[in-house]
Amino acid sequence: MTTWAVKDHNGQIVRDMLGSSRIEVGCKVLRARYDVFRLHVSGSYRKLFDRALQQVLEQNRWQIIEIKRRKPPRAVMQCQRSGRQAAR
Repeated sequence: MTTWAVKDHNGQIVRDMLGSSRIEVGCKVLRARYDVFRLHVSGSYRKLFDRALQQVLEQNRWQIIEIKRRKPPRAVMQCQRSGRQAAR
């Protein structure tokens, strides 16, 4: 699972700026209403969004970063009937 976040110039994560996609975080940064569907289907609308987002990120010395979460190891349990190990 991946989470996207804003990192400030000190390397700290801005807690209010977390999301499941870069676009979701960008909308939080801009605080303006952008149509998420149009951001996916319209290249020109996306360019306007990206330009406005880049300006705000540069002004605040922020970055949007991807945080990859590690998957927990799969639990191994003993099958009671056969005595074999089975992964869940």
